[in-house]
Amino acid sequence: MKEFVISQSPLPFSRLTAHGSPTKLFVILVRMQVIIISGLSGSGKSIALNVLEDSGYYCVDNLPASLLVVLINHLQMQQHTHIAVAIDMRSGENITVLPWQLKMIDKNIQIKIHLSGCAY
Repeated sequence: MKEFVISQSPLPFSRLTAHGSPTKLFVILVRMQVIIISGLSGSGKSIALNVLEDSGYYCVDNLPASLLVVLINHLQMQQHTHIAVAIDMRSGENITVLPWQLKMIDKNIQIKIHLSGCAY
């Protein structure tokens, strides 16, 4: 029987099993990373999501800003560690809830926000 020890550092831990023999485990907690992409129509949000999806991110396009916390909590329970979300600026009053949604997200989750622009 192995005993698991979780640490935020990659240091080895020794614990005794039921048989008295030491077991060393290396456990690294991976911090969830969320990239939020926002911008006007035609600014390249979908292209950016395609690149991130090819890089292993779980991607969601055109998410209403009011569902951001629900999505992150759900994907965290599913043990996803890399998430990219596109939120359209045309969402009207929906986009005004984004700052409140960001405050509700767990402080251990790394958030990066990218505002796409379109140059004519």
